[in-house]
Amino acid sequence: MPGLTTPVYSCINWNTWPKLPNCGAINIAISKATITVILPTLNEKGHIVELIKEIQAVFSASNQNYEIIVVDDNSKDGTIDLIKKIENDHDNLQLFVRENLKKNLAKSINLGIKKSKYENIIWMDADFQHPPDHIKLFYTYQKSYDVVVFSRFL
Repeated sequence: MPGLTTPVYSCINWNTWPKLPNCGAINIAISKATITVILPTLNEKGHIVELIKEIQAVFSASNQNYEIIVVDDNSKDGTIDLIKKIENDHDNLQLFVRENLKKNLAKSINLGIKKSKYENIIWMDADFQHPPDHIKLFYTYQKSYDVVVFSRFL
């Protein structure tokens, strides 16, 4: 089993499923150059701003259309206030807070999917478990595959 920092890649092309070589990326369904990145958060004050900046840098370098959606499960550590401060300076950043609801990662991701304006979606852990640099790999594989999955558990 790979270590936490060793990514394992898997790609799906529905025309050739299930006979595929390992090939690349993060939790994603992608086929075009417009991408939504969903960041579910809960008490991520320590690194959420840095993560957003790194994701923006990856997309800025490639001139890709993108949006970042942060779905917060009502953090109590100041995460929400931090994101609100930078949200006004970035047209491609949105914050949605799931207030008074049971904390639930899957529901946070689903809300992000519902709010996304692009059909190509990446969801990433907000604690750098999914390195933003791996987004670059999507550009290589998006032309050949319908789904690309990154997981340290594959």
